[in-house]
Amino acid sequence: MRKEVRILRDLEKIESELNSNFVGVVALSAEEEKVLQIATNYVYLDKNIYFFLKKDEDFFENIGFDTNGSFLLLNQSKAKKSSKYDFVPVYHFISVNVSGTIRIVEEKKVIDDVRKAYLSKFSKRGTSEKVNFNALGKLLMIDTEEIYAYEEAGE
Repeated sequence: MRKEVRILRDLEKIESELNSNFVGVVALSAEEEKVLQIATNYVYLDKNIYFFLKKDEDFFENIGFDTNGSFLLLNQSKAKKSSKYDFVPVYHFISVNVSGTIRIVEEKKVIDDVRKAYLSKFSKRGTSEKVNFNALGKLLMIDTEEIYAYEEAGE
């Protein structure tokens, strides 16, 4: 069995992965030194991760805002023969980890920009659609401090 792991340093490639995928996992600090992990859709905008979370979720009030959190994107793609590897891969994936501070977004301009990007990414009808964003919940963000990405292939 062989595998090859390569660190991705090309920010354009990393941002392309973040912009073209729809779902990732957010890890948040909670009370009593617990970590909550939530699969969620997201928007990557201005080097930060934005996502909505309903205030009535049982854990919302236990989230440690202004504490460290992270976002993980895993993008598995079909393994194919490539000159990058000296073997034919059976699996291939790219992992992007964004870490930073968890914050509630309160600035109106940022909220409007994220809503527009959200509609563009997730709506079939485009940005002219009327949407009740309150139904999605509060807008949260990971105020990015570090982005780490790698590509792995193996057999």
